Amino acid sequence: MKVRRNIWFLLLSVVFISLFSPTTSPFYPFVEQLDSCFFQVVGWNWANGGVAYLTAWDQKGPVIYFINMLGYLLFGSKVGVWLLQVVSLFLTLHFTYRFLREEFEERRATFLTSLSVFALLNDYASSGNNVEEYLLPLLVPSFWCIYRWTKQRRWPNENTTHNPWFAFLYGVTFAFGLYTRLTNVLALCGAIAVIFFVLVYHREWKNILYNMLAFVGGFLLLFLPFAIYFYNEGAFDEMWYATYGYNVEYASIAPDLDPWSVNRFLYLLKSAILCFVLVFVSLLMVFHSPQRRLAGFLWLIADCSCMAWLMTGNGFNHYFIITFPFYSISLCELRVLWAVKGQMKYRKMVVVFLSLLVLACTYELYGTYKGMTTPDTNISFYTQVKKDIGTDKSKTFLAWNSIPSIYLFLNRQPGMRFLSYQESQISFSRTLEPKVVASFLQSKPYWVLICYGGSAIEKILEKDYVLCKSYKGGQKLYRKL
Repeated sequence: MKVRRNIWFLLLSVVFISLFSPTTSPFYPFVEQLDSCFFQVVGWNWANGGVAYLTAWDQKGPVIYFINMLGYLLFGSKVGVWLLQVVSLFLTLHFTYRFLREEFEERRATFLTSLSVFALLNDYASSGNNVEEYLLPLLVPSFWCIYRWTKQRRWPNENTTHNPWFAFLYGVTFAFGLYTRLTNVLALCGAIAVIFFVLVYHREWKNILYNMLAFVGGFLLLFLPFAIYFYNEGAFDEMWYATYGYNVEYASIAPDLDPWSVNRFLYLLKSAILCFVLVFVSLLMVFHSPQRRLAGFLWLIADCSCMAWLMTGNGFNHYFIITFPFYSISLCELRVLWAVKGQMKYRKMVVVFLSLLVLACTYELYGTYKGMTTPDTNISFYTQVKKDIGTDKSKTFLAWNSIPSIYLFLNRQPGMRFLSYQESQISFSRTLEPKVVASFLQSKPYWVLICYGGSAIEKILEKDYVLCKSYKGGQKLYRKL
């Protein structure tokens, strides 16, 4: 049964990633999307001897580029990234099953784990290769460990000791979040804070010390290799600037979304459905289950820790992937309430919860399908550019203000480290423009394709380049003199 179950989860992972990650799936031809293509270009450049941030720059932490680099290093194409996504989802489903087995028998746990892909698809960006999906194989078991801790005690029993190995896992997960987006582990941080205060309240000083050491050990296990590598490559400062410095500037300049508009509310209602469900379940635990009251408070704080940011920030749909562990938490806690209270209403709540999830998912599925079936209008343009610049790769190429997928289509490395959407990135930073201009002057790519704008390098183009061709869409191709 175990082998068949794992084969089923693997098959489910292959089908899901193949269908809903068109930018990496080998079953789609050429599909453009901003984030995934950025990650692939930086990872591809890194796999071919470059260094992330020094030879190819983007505003994310190093983990996502490392994963894409591994994919291109293993297979030399997007197929490697697709394979790593399949492995990531398989591990996520495996740990989701182990989590659900805490309260459900084998067949029901397998069925509910299979249904969990709806929870993932509800927030899955139509491009795939999202930062958050690679965090789930750490985030799901972390919350599983927290759930197991809440089960070993009863409020206000003093048997509150926390397994240091759990803290070790939290440390690794926190480091992963630090190297992606720290807000990805806000829920985990909220839960850890509750655990810490409970241990302090019961004066578990020795256990606190062991857990702190274990957490630091787990954190350093993932943190140090990246820190040492980028320090040795002279890219340590650039890594932190891209991961946090630039994004702090971005957040301060980017226009805020109105969280109270009707459209925004409906969007949040769909995307954050797991957050709303866990809030409801947590309140049921607090007011109707004295034995699970502390656990209810813990889940409520964990949920609200990330929910506040997701609802007030300029969060994209895939940001909500981090709420995926709430699926298992909600189902397990409803099952406990159902068993303790012996009332059918809790069983009905499970059915309503799953129905709402599938309903929300069908809406997302329709939008995803529309995006996948929309023809890519840039392919003919890229084909013409490929013909115009020739096949001599010693003559470097830079696309200015273009989607980075053009490099993948042309099979050319970017001609400078600020490889795409340069003026858009400049517009959200007060300090980036001098770096971009200096990088252009230093690299002086042979071919420069201006898709729009170009004011930042206009004088350099007039002095050192000649216009070779103008395209119907307004793009211009320059060649170095």
